[in-house]
Amino acid sequence: LHDALPISSISSSLQECSLRSGATMATQRGRTPTRSGSPSASQGVELSPQPGESAWACRLHHGSNFGSPAVWSAMLVSLFCALILSTPSLCQSLATGTPLASHCNISDPLTSMSKHWFDLTSVSPTRRFQTYYCLFIAATLCWNHFEGHAKFYNWFYASGVKPSEKRGLGHGAVKFYGVIPAPKLTPGMHSLAGFITIASLCISCAPWAPRICLGVAYFGWFFYYSQLFCATKAGGHGGTTVPGILLMLALSPALSSSTADLGDDWALNFIKVQIAATYCGSGMCKIAGSLRFKQCWADGATMQAYVFDAMWSRPGGELTWTLQGVAFSALGLLFHIGIYFLQGFDFLSQWCPLFLLFALQPPELASTGAVHASLLQGAAAVSSSSILSSSGLAIAFLYTAASVVVSLTMMDLWYGEVLPWSCCPMFLVPRNLFAQAMPRWWSMTGAAEQRQAGFMDPLMNSPANAKFYMPEEDLFKFPHKLLQFGSMSNVPKDLQKFIRPEYLGHPQDEILCFANFTVPAELRAALQDMVRFTFSYSEADAWNDEAIKKLIDQQRICRYHFEKVPFKPKTS
Repeated sequence: LHDALPISSISSSLQECSLRSGATMATQRGRTPTRSGSPSASQGVELSPQPGESAWACRLHHGSNFGSPAVWSAMLVSLFCALILSTPSLCQSLATGTPLASHCNISDPLTSMSKHWFDLTSVSPTRRFQTYYCLFIAATLCWNHFEGHAKFYNWFYASGVKPSEKRGLGHGAVKFYGVIPAPKLTPGMHSLAGFITIASLCISCAPWAPRICLGVAYFGWFFYYSQLFCATKAGGHGGTTVPGILLMLALSPALSSSTADLGDDWALNFIKVQIAATYCGSGMCKIAGSLRFKQCWADGATMQAYVFDAMWSRPGGELTWTLQGVAFSALGLLFHIGIYFLQGFDFLSQWCPLFLLFALQPPELASTGAVHASLLQGAAAVSSSSILSSSGLAIAFLYTAASVVVSLTMMDLWYGEVLPWSCCPMFLVPRNLFAQAMPRWWSMTGAAEQRQAGFMDPLMNSPANAKFYMPEEDLFKFPHKLLQFGSMSNVPKDLQKFIRPEYLGHPQDEILCFANFTVPAELRAALQDMVRFTFSYSEADAWNDEAIKKLIDQQRICRYHFEKVPFKPKTS
């Protein structure tokens, strides 16, 4: 990191930036004007670090390096390892090279500690998966609620910001399945919904009416998460797999029968089909984006640009920022590697536990033939004259079919979101940091714990965003410092519908800047330089080490000036 960002380079850049900004440049409040041209050069005020101080003396990226998702990641990896090591069939297969199906005895690490409750080795694979999955989801939900979701919703409910008028799923607060509107709960009712959901998930692991408890948890999830659509760790698509999985488990007879055979474990296969369709649909969106914008999504520049976005809005701590810088220069990362550590999006606490299914399934279910048989079984139940006797299977099959249709037809793109069904189209637009005909938009927040639960998304809701519009005056209702800036001088026609018309097509040497504090001249000049740098290179420079290091250096200078600005929240 020292080689990439030498202190002397940062100090000299800070001096150069402050000299350019000039004392004659009027200090303007973040809300007026929203456009800023290049500052005039004049005798400047020296704002470089004081003697004995370096740019590193200011905690530019204070806060958690990893956060609670690192805990969930470690727990999941440990649990996977424990399950593998405690599965004699798998161990024998690895040791002897014989097929896995020849070793069928499966045991669980929870067996010894749960004999007073029930023996997990004597229940169906569906029951085993449901126990692990529900306990994990309950633990993460409880952690996130007390870590910050409760505090966030107390603020959000009374904040008066425009997004607080809505409730729903995803960043756009859409209706449940595109049809059912979400209720608006008070903070007390929201906490009650969370408590009921957590309690139902935990009690479902006991032998008393697990399917009823899962049904309660299914509905509780909608009531709880529909209030948090703006939160960084609860909005978007990170938890959209949960309700479908809970419903499949609630409908499965394998949870309430001690004599269930593998034919009753169709719920696990339906879950696999839903997840496979979601990933497939998401991949199809990337291909569609590549064709539409005539740029290969997988060339590395797209991932580079999205990581760079996260270095502004979700930087984490210094260690995390270092990892971001290293990965940012490496370019060719696979999509899912380090998505939390590099971008700050939490798919670990609510999404990733579903993969326990693959560690817990017996060999008989680990085949496409088993999935095919379950689908035929479901189709037969739907067309059967005695559908009432197999209503659970029929409902599960129809739900799965609807999920597959939504994902594989990419309905989110041409119809709209019908969450929790989705093709997960996030990041579908191919990017290049130096593309001349693409917008630039970044955000910085003064919340040290931005990666933790309890904060509003710092980038999605904006005065410039037509779909997720938030008036400029609402920025002053935030309890922490917030700045959004960039350029909308060149926006592709397909993306212009997401930008408010008054901010389109401005001169390239101007920037848009929104903040809930007075933006000093030196910070505004640094932001202007940041945008100017991205237009001064060509797309081929995405692989130019010198250009990339210059952007990282300038990003740190912007962050330095941002952190130096004092901030006092506006009181009601």
